[in-house]
Amino acid sequence: MKKLISVLLVLAMALTLVACGGGSDAPAAKSDSKTKISVFWYDESDVYLSSVRTALNKELDALGVTYDNQYAANDQSKQIDQIKTAIAGGSNLLVINQVTSGAADTAKDILKAAGDIPVIFFNRAIGTDGSELPVLEKNAVNLAYLQKNYEAKPEE
Repeated sequence: MKKLISVLLVLAMALTLVACGGGSDAPAAKSDSKTKISVFWYDESDVYLSSVRTALNKELDALGVTYDNQYAANDQSKQIDQIKTAIAGGSNLLVINQVTSGAADTAKDILKAAGDIPVIFFNRAIGTDGSELPVLEKNAVNLAYLQKNYEAKPEE
């Protein structure tokens, strides 16, 4: 579980750094090969997300974890099917750029299918009013909420 948490933290940092245009020279923590991450993208052709994907893949490669990228071609039903297939295939972390922004019910359906598998939502509003819900369920993290509300404190 500790290793999965370290992977979650590295993912959060990687996505945050890419979003801010920064980089890191800090060495990545090593993880074991039991970690299987599935990353879901709303579309493969988005230029910004292509840069996010490149940076994220680099971090995941450095961690030595097994991962795969899934592209939904802007089709929420296709993405749901991909998520269910990944769960059945043994993924133990889901990182999701949800197709339909503002679809809280879809996010809740994803969480229900995931069960105890941790889920990270990023780069999309989850709330129907465009808001960033802090936590939809016990196993979900919304990176946008974390970025807005938990700034790193300077070292003392």
